[in-house]
Amino acid sequence: MNAFTISAPGKITLCGEHAEMYGKKVVAASLNLRTTLTFYEICTDNIEIEFPRVDISLNVPLKKIQDFTSSEDYNHLVKDHVMFLKHVQYFITINGWWRTYSQNFTLQVFFYLLMYIAHHEKFVIRPFRVHVTTQLKMHTSLGSSTSFAVCLAACFVRWARLQRGDHTEFTQLELKNISKFATFSEKVIQNFKLNCDPDVCVHGHAVSFRQREHLGSDIKILDAQEMDVLLVNSHIFQNKFDQIRNMAATKRSRSNDVGNILNIIDKISQNVALALLEIKEGHKHNNLLLLEILYGELKKNIELNQEMLCKLNLSHTNFNYICSIAKKHGFAGKMTGIGTAYVFILLPPNIPYQIISNLKEDLSNEGFEYIMTKIFCSGLRIEQI
Repeated sequence: MNAFTISAPGKITLCGEHAEMYGKKVVAASLNLRTTLTFYEICTDNIEIEFPRVDISLNVPLKKIQDFTSSEDYNHLVKDHVMFLKHVQYFITINGWWRTYSQNFTLQVFFYLLMYIAHHEKFVIRPFRVHVTTQLKMHTSLGSSTSFAVCLAACFVRWARLQRGDHTEFTQLELKNISKFATFSEKVIQNFKLNCDPDVCVHGHAVSFRQREHLGSDIKILDAQEMDVLLVNSHIFQNKFDQIRNMAATKRSRSNDVGNILNIIDKISQNVALALLEIKEGHKHNNLLLLEILYGELKKNIELNQEMLCKLNLSHTNFNYICSIAKKHGFAGKMTGIGTAYVFILLPPNIPYQIISNLKEDLSNEGFEYIMTKIFCSGLRIEQI
């Protein structure tokens, strides 16, 4: 019987958040805190769902799924994303499978993707067990929901291939479809999604993205050098929808001023994307002098982006204070994205241990917890069990 494990990274926005919605470039980075999904086909008449992070443990009779997907209007329904979601919502509610908002959202994503991809990929839903764990905190703009959706989409695309007897790696088209499925589910369910997020979780490394009016998305995968960061908990949570509304209001009231700031942020994103490519080459040739200059440029642009967010009233005193502690020790800090609780502090290579230790001590003394991890890590990973 088929069994495998899939994992996907989280993500942070290196630069350009908020500017994306106004046609500017954004650069996002994969974060090496991962969501892991384990899938088994089983010999029962149930689908066993284990999502401990949101306290879900369900045995769903397969017949309930079969009854749902065998209705006369199902083939028409599944093509209407909004109407299909409403039927999925009714399906999980009428069966009493959720108690909290997080459980409701998680089950919507799960059943939406299971049944939508089964229809799209034409595979048979058989009894299986799925178990998902994550190192990512929810509702912190670290990509937890996107990483979850990507793992599920990859799981069901993988299962479809295995049912056809195909055990090879994903093709580029299939990776594109996985990203598309994850984007669909989150856009329909949340009515909002930053378009580059699933691509970061699928491909890893960095993604440079610009939304072009009437022309769709311009997405480039950057093979960036893996880097160390400190993720610092600010103890402040910013609601992403409030932040988006605040940005829109600021743009209406200060149109020319905000337009100039957005142009500066767009240039920052271009500079960061170029620096990442050059840093990769510098490491390849072990050009230490060039690397020192390039990391200095990266630091300068990250600091400048944070300053622009402050000018747009999108930061908070706690974020600013963490960034000032980072700057005191010679590092650059910035918010990790829209609706975040975290600041990332970039740690270039070959920094003496004592300097990083002093930074950590100052953060701890001020009551800020931190995690040391990496950005620009690998994307989807699949292992047979």
